[in-house]
Amino acid sequence: MLIKNGYKKIEDKAINTVYETLRQYRGEDLTVHTRMMDIAVSDLDDLASQKDDPLAQFGYRLRSYSSRRKHHMEEKHKYKQRVRELEDIPNRNEIADKFLEFYRFEAMYHAQLQAKYQSFLSFLPKRDVYEDRIKDLMDYEKRMVNLERMMNDKSMRRMNPDNAEVFGFSTYGQRGGHYVAEKNSGVLKTRLGIMQDKFDKNMDDLNEDLFDAGFKLVQEDDGFHLKPKLPYDFEDVKALDLHHLDYDFFYDADVSVGNVSKFVTTANERYELFKFVEEYLFRTDQEAQLEDFVVYDINKMKQYADDMKLKPVLKSKISEAGVIERAHNTIDLSRDLEKELQDVIQHIMHERVEDYFVEDRGVV
Repeated sequence: MLIKNGYKKIEDKAINTVYETLRQYRGEDLTVHTRMMDIAVSDLDDLASQKDDPLAQFGYRLRSYSSRRKHHMEEKHKYKQRVRELEDIPNRNEIADKFLEFYRFEAMYHAQLQAKYQSFLSFLPKRDVYEDRIKDLMDYEKRMVNLERMMNDKSMRRMNPDNAEVFGFSTYGQRGGHYVAEKNSGVLKTRLGIMQDKFDKNMDDLNEDLFDAGFKLVQEDDGFHLKPKLPYDFEDVKALDLHHLDYDFFYDADVSVGNVSKFVTTANERYELFKFVEEYLFRTDQEAQLEDFVVYDINKMKQYADDMKLKPVLKSKISEAGVIERAHNTIDLSRDLEKELQDVIQHIMHERVEDYFVEDRGVV
């Protein structure tokens, strides 16, 4: 405990002194100003207005697409959780089924848009992050297959229960072989059903994590493999958020009939499913719950779809002029800031260790 407390004191004092050291850098030490620093701190609307600046446009696209992907991924997970919660309720009534239908649609809608923006950001993690989970899942599936084979083994039905138990474990790796000999399949069917539910949930969770990472689990002749693939094709989902693309084009853009049709169909279905939810909450004096839904976005999408049917043109809102905010200067990269800080930390640690032993010598 004495040593632990000593380390904690040293750590706290070292961190505080490093922060104090950084604050002491003078204005004349901060001499470097970079274009990427400007872009990193600029407002997205300011970046969008810099249509003649390729670097600004790169920064805008990267930040905008990344934030959109994150938003849709979070919304997808939120609605998938609600779907699971409602699906777990036995004997749902018609009202719950209507809510469930809306939640399923929202989960799918946001998953489609996550896939759209993920297609621009293909920075994939290492495959081995998921390989252990895939192996565990495949091993679990093999156990299910073996249990089912044991249940259907006709030779075990002619054995006495004790011999069937031993044979079932040695041959199929499963307990409960005596149930087969006793022709009591109910227990094993229940076990298999529980295992199937667990497998389906784990597979769904894995597929969601793979989707978030830009992978898809594909079954081929020699087994399962990870592929850098998304569950939705870009061409099928690229027009599902036309109502949010005002700043994505420098000019007004005509939208094809096919893309308008996809957008309008999705907007109408989303609107109709939500209207039931909204009306029910108003009718039951629960309108405060509407704060948990993106009411504005649903209505905006519907209005945009109605306008698109009349005039299939995506209006650009990029302003003609804009000023990128300037960032603060930073330290010249020719200075070895890392070494300076390391020297400070070494000095602090040496000094504090000596102080510590002086302070606590009596305790020792």
